[in-house]
Amino acid sequence: MALMINSLSGGVPRAPAPGLRGWLRWLPLLLCLLVSVAGASGLQAELDRERLALNETLTLRLTASGDLAGEPDWSALSEDFEILNRSQSARMSIINGAISQSREWTLELAPRRLGILRIPALRLGQALSQPLSVEVVESEAVSAAERPVRLQVEVENPSPYVQEPFVYRVRVLYRGDLQRAVLSPPEAEGARILPHGEDRAASQMLDGEPYEAIERSYLVIPERSGPLTIEPPRLDAWLSDPSRGPDPFDALNQSFGAQLFQDFPQVPGRPGRRLIERAEPQQVEVRPQPQGYGPLWLPASSVQLVEEWNPHPPEFQVGEPVTRILTLTVKGLTAAQLPALDPGDLQGAQLYPEPPESRDLGGPGLPAAVQRLRLTLVPSRAGRLIIPEVRLPWWDTQSDQPQVAVIPARTVEVAPAAVAPPAPPPVAAPVGVAPSVSAPTPAPERASAPVEPAVTTSAGDSATPWRWLALAFGLGWLATLGLWWWRRQRQAPEAVRDPLPPRTPPPDARLATARACLESACAVADAGAARAALLEWGRARWPGRAPVGLAELGTRLADAEAAAQLAALDRLLYAPPEAAESARAGWDGEGFARVLLASLRAAESGAEAGRQGAERLPPLYPETPSTPGSQPAS
Repeated sequence: MALMINSLSGGVPRAPAPGLRGWLRWLPLLLCLLVSVAGASGLQAELDRERLALNETLTLRLTASGDLAGEPDWSALSEDFEILNRSQSARMSIINGAISQSREWTLELAPRRLGILRIPALRLGQALSQPLSVEVVESEAVSAAERPVRLQVEVENPSPYVQEPFVYRVRVLYRGDLQRAVLSPPEAEGARILPHGEDRAASQMLDGEPYEAIERSYLVIPERSGPLTIEPPRLDAWLSDPSRGPDPFDALNQSFGAQLFQDFPQVPGRPGRRLIERAEPQQVEVRPQPQGYGPLWLPASSVQLVEEWNPHPPEFQVGEPVTRILTLTVKGLTAAQLPALDPGDLQGAQLYPEPPESRDLGGPGLPAAVQRLRLTLVPSRAGRLIIPEVRLPWWDTQSDQPQVAVIPARTVEVAPAAVAPPAPPPVAAPVGVAPSVSAPTPAPERASAPVEPAVTTSAGDSATPWRWLALAFGLGWLATLGLWWWRRQRQAPEAVRDPLPPRTPPPDARLATARACLESACAVADAGAARAALLEWGRARWPGRAPVGLAELGTRLADAEAAAQLAALDRLLYAPPEAAESARAGWDGEGFARVLLASLRAAESGAEAGRQGAERLPPLYPETPSTPGSQPAS
């Protein structure tokens, strides 16, 4: 300014001060910088497409230029779009001395509905982006070649009862190279949803195109009656897209055995196509519990309640334990839904129940579960013992009628406890006779003082001999009592140690009895009784370490054919209810007995040989042959 004024006035120009000259040199650059930064501030939104199918995704880029700080408000997008992924980057550049900076947000969006969807103006500080719109069309409007991924769902029972599980199936259909797929679980308010079984793979033709199918099943357990809406799962899939060129990370991925990126999200820039598939929600009408039904609600397609005894047949004796096993098998419920069995009250016996064992039986269809309750009965008195019935009411969902599973009551006779023969009573010495001191005879317990005979005495020396005789009788009687008491104290511990003779039968007798029970059970094709007899034989053969099941018994026998027969019997006894009846009806008891009895006798022969060998053990100090002229050791 000063230079211009001096030139117009015609004066001689003067050089400015050094400090001012420096400021004047940088002033134009500072003005340009301020103008460029102020003019570059703004918010710009951009979409990668304007039309897409419902199962596809689109990318929204929001660029903030200048000194805008903070984070945009994304809540306006949640009404029509689902934000699948979000990333942010920053950039700064200097061009011809001008500094520019910007930030960019990249959002991957999945539409929630059909139609024209609007992306409203997004706010960052005081800046607003321009609104945008996108058209979402039906997936069916796209050709089959453009739909490489599909999602199907189905419900097996559209009108279940409350607490009645039903199967909800999800089928994923895809064509081409599926790089990555994530399937979210279905959701339902008012119901529990649990995974059910293993995934199954198959091939399927759809609209004339071959698809690979993966089927996944869930169990839905409604917890209240009324309408139930099951929100379908969402499939997030990545497919290879050859039109986008080679994968820049493929060489690195292959060097790690194609496992490097299997658990990573899609890397920006990697070739591939991301698709989002959703199925239609399913409506289910849940029926309530019938009016007037009891408090125990058990909706199922079949219920079986059986009992087993160990030993079989049971023998009841006072003080001797007997094991009763109750087995409940239910089809249509899970193990967590099975009720606790009530064995009833016993009058005249002690009952010791163990915790019940429940487990689910696998299978692709309806759920099935089994519960086993083991009870130990110890009769406390002889005579008649009434074992009450076990009742379990349930609702048959096949016939839609109430049913009752019953184990009928039974009356058994309890034998008295085995007692030892009474010892002979002691013989008392006759009154008035002094027993011999060298061989005393114990007197009865109630004799506590000697009895002196009635003696008529007269005055003077004539009464002296009778007094001495009475004193001798009294001392002899006291000596007899003392000796009897001393012998009784020595014999008392032996009587306490072994008050009763042993009641356990010898091992050979128990083995023979168990084999006889096995033959009887196989003759009538009773698989449960055969199992009980085999376990009783195992307890008699190995008293200290009896086998806990048929599988361990097969291992102990060391017979491949017998082990195979025992495994087949185990599978038959624990088969599902619908298969168990036909399997037990066709069970070959005679063939089973022919194989097992031979193996059991071989095991018994081995045990007998071992006992005889133990009896023939050499003495600790073997005798040496004597030589002529030798003298025996003193």
